[in-house]
Amino acid sequence: MFLKKTFGLGAALVVCAAGCAFALTDAEYKTLMKNDEFKAADAQLNTAWKLAKSRLTPAEFEKLKAEQKKWIARGRDAAAQRSIKEYETPKAEAYAMVTEERAAEITKSANVSYLKRNPNWVQGYYVRDDKNEPGTLQVFWDGPGAKTVRVNLNVVLDLGGDNIREGNLNGEGTLNGSSVTVADDDEPSAKLNIKFTGDAAEVTAPPEFYESGFVGQGVTVGGTYRRVTAK
Repeated sequence: MFLKKTFGLGAALVVCAAGCAFALTDAEYKTLMKNDEFKAADAQLNTAWKLAKSRLTPAEFEKLKAEQKKWIARGRDAAAQRSIKEYETPKAEAYAMVTEERAAEITKSANVSYLKRNPNWVQGYYVRDDKNEPGTLQVFWDGPGAKTVRVNLNVVLDLGGDNIREGNLNGEGTLNGSSVTVADDDEPSAKLNIKFTGDAAEVTAPPEFYESGFVGQGVTVGGTYRRVTAK
């Protein structure tokens, strides 16, 4: 944890220094913190907040603080209550879920901003321009001499309504020239091949990747992803 918690979510202290209305009372929050799942989600939110502070520009971070204040006051509870009412999700589980989702959103925003502003050889934020099946590729590289790259790939196939299918991979690999084979952290047999050429990253996926369960039915992850930089 990087923030001392005196009330509400720890990551919220920064945005509520002047005081704000919490839908969760201090007592309710303390009760939720006795649940391991919620406690882990709360820790993820703190980690994401710390990352955002280090990677966003000052203006972006101020915007995030305003958004976070609204999320704490309304968004978090609305999403959690919707899950509780519609799916009869237990309270702690519902709040854990929306907190994890918020942490993921903050982490993605921080990383995308950083990568757009810091392209460096293979490092960068890449986008597959496919309106029916958009994809993003985040690539982190530690600089000259480093052989390992860290990769996050996400593809979304929106078939309308609640029928949304995804393909994801979070892992790392060792560069061989300007190419790398990336294995997923949780399932090493799920691998992608990436070839970097200038501002393009060509992704190919062997049949094993599609058989691994990391993609929804009909989702494709291969193709050309082009680097996007800050204007």
